[in-house]
Amino acid sequence: MPDATLRDKPAERRPMELRDLWNQNEARAADCLRYVNGRQSDMSAKARE
Repeated sequence: MPDATLRDKPAERRPMELRDLWNQNEARAADCLRYVNGRQSDMSAKARE
């Protein structure tokens, strides 16, 4: 049984909303990776000192 909230929305709006959510999550994931990689390079630079 499909979700009522999805079924009640116009079909053409659904993919756009999903794409927007996807893009937000992709951007957030990229920020997290950038942060973690930056932290790791900071730590390895400190370890080398």
